[in-house]
This record gives sequence, structure tokens and C-alpha cells, in this order.
Amino acid sequence: MGLAINLSKFLSHPELLQDKMVVISFFKKNLGIFIGLCALALAFVFALFPSFSELVYRKGLFLVLRFIFDYSFTLLPFPIVYIAILVIVIMFVRQCKRQRKSWIGLTLGLLNSVCWVVVGFLLLWGYNYTCPNYFNKSGNNRLTSDELFQFGKEVAQKASDKRSKISHVNLKIDPSEIRQSMEAYCATHHVSSIGNVQCKEIALDGLMRKLGIAGIYMPFAGESYCDASFPEVIKCFVKAHEMSHGYGVTNEGEADFFAYMALSKHSNNSVLQYCAELELLRTIRSQLQRTNESMLKEIDKLLSTEVRNDIIVIRTDALKYQEFYPGLQSSLNDSYLKTMGVADGVKSYDSWVELAWRYR
Repeated sequence: MGLAINLSKFLSHPELLQDKMVVISFFKKNLGIFIGLCALALAFVFALFPSFSELVYRKGLFLVLRFIFDYSFTLLPFPIVYIAILVIVIMFVRQCKRQRKSWIGLTLGLLNSVCWVVVGFLLLWGYNYTCPNYFNKSGNNRLTSDELFQFGKEVAQKASDKRSKISHVNLKIDPSEIRQSMEAYCATHHVSSIGNVQCKEIALDGLMRKLGIAGIYMPFAGESYCDASFPEVIKCFVKAHEMSHGYGVTNEGEADFFAYMALSKHSNNSVLQYCAELELLRTIRSQLQRTNESMLKEIDKLLSTEVRNDIIVIRTDALKYQEFYPGLQSSLNDSYLKTMGVADGVKSYDSWVELAWRYR
């Protein structure tokens, strides 16, 4: 009876039916915007209740997605990012064509596409940012100059000792060795290492480095990437860092520390152990270069000739791949991290030195 009354109402007033169809059509065309708002609302709820986010997302849905990616798409022998970028571009072009009749329609179409990308990012990986960090910050997260100096001397000696036991540091290393080391450390820290996280190389004549990117995790591909032009002694650490993101680690300093612990403490490969100590040494040297060059010179005196030569080779190689727009990528990354709730932005990268110091 009710259905008959409603049908009679629309038949006698067809403009009501037409208005309803317009609303439905608008909703369907701009579905991404509405779902995007819901996704952002969920991110807000997760941020308010990190433990809930940890249980539902990082230890729930994310692991399911991790398993699906690692035993399907990422098994392909080439970087999936090429396909992912193509799909996103096609989606944007289609939206522009569908809505090209007016500027309002075009704007809504682009916004709709952007929202779909945001939804995909959050669902596939981004909600990890709402989960608790794995390590608590200590004080202002900065060592004093004297602490950094003393720690630097210790690391310099250890790097020299590690280097003396190996003859060649730039030999190709199977990524599975890095992954196994990462999984071993994850197991000791109660981080699920389900799946088969990949870090593939992008061989485009150093393009990533010229864009200011050493490595990156791509949620839409379910795998991470590093630039193939890096010397192996650097590439191994970059791969370990990006693999840690694949296991849900979002804080950049923690990702570096995961990489350090995995390679230095959970690998039997002496080259990987040296890679970890060398990267820690390079980070300490970089911090001292900005604050106290006299201390830096004292640390350099403790380095073996082989370690000094490795640093020179790394520095010389970096000059071949200078950024197109120096500082741009760092500024963009800083804005991105702060948007994701990382208050320190790119400064969070250096926090792993304190984590390593506290561990020692």
C-alpha cells in the first residue's frame, strides 16, 4: 500500500523523481569524495585510539593485505609501481574526460580521483601512522655533543674492525639475506613479518636519486624500491630500511633502527654487519658536521684507511647524481611526514642514532 502511494506521488509529480535521480547520479559520480571523507574520519578515530588501530589495522587488516600482495602481484619479476602509476594516471584522465563540460565538473572529477588515491593509500598502508610507535622517545630525542662524540668514537672503531675482516664491500648481496635478517629482528620485537616483503631496484640512470629519493615504499604496489645506482654498501641499508616500512614501521628513525639491528645483530654476513655500522657512522658524522667539526676531525682520525676510502667512494658517487632541485624533495617529505602526524618531520630520520646509543 505504501509503495503504491509513493509511486502515485512520483507519477503525479515527475519533477520529484527527476530531482531524486539527479541526487543519486551526483552521488555515484563523486563516490570517491564521500568515501574519502569516511576514510579520513576513520583515521581520526584511529588516531584517538592508537591501541584500537593497532589491533584492528596493523595486526588485522594490514596483515591480510600484506599476505595478498606478497603472494600475488609482488611475485612478478619487475617493479609493480610501473603498473600502479599507469592505473592512477588512467583514472585521472578518465575523470577529466567525464567531467570536462564545466570547470565545476572538472574540479569535482579531479577531487574525486584524489580522494580515491587517499582512500587507497590509507587502506593499504597509511593507517599504520595512527598506530603507536615501537619505541618511546627519550627526552628531546637529542644526544649532547659530548655523548655524540663518545658514541661516534666507539662506532668509528667498530666500523674499522668490521671493515678489516672483509676484502670487498660492494659485492652483490641476495635481497633474501636482508629480508631474513629483518624477519629475525621483527620476531624479537613482536612485529609480524607475515608475507614476503620485497624491495626491488629501479634502474633508470639514477632518476630516483636525482629526484632526492633514496628509497620508497609504495602502498599501491605492496612493495618498496631503491635506486639501482647506489653502491652496494649503501643499497643494502636502504633496502633494509624500506623493508621495515613493508612490515608497518612508519617512523623514519625507527625504520633506520630496524635496519641497523637487523643487519648488525641478526645477520651472519660480515658485509651486511659492516653496512650497518658504516651507515650509523655516516649519520653521526653528518650530525657533527653541522654542529662541531673539530669533534668530527677527531673521529675521522680513528678510522682505518679502508673506511675512509669507502666514505670517499660514496661521496664521489653521490656527486654523479645530484638532485634536479636541491632541497625540494626534503621539503615535500617534511610536509608529508608532518601531515601524517610525525611532528619532527625529516628530523625524525636522525632519531635512530639515539635509539642505537640507548641500545649500546
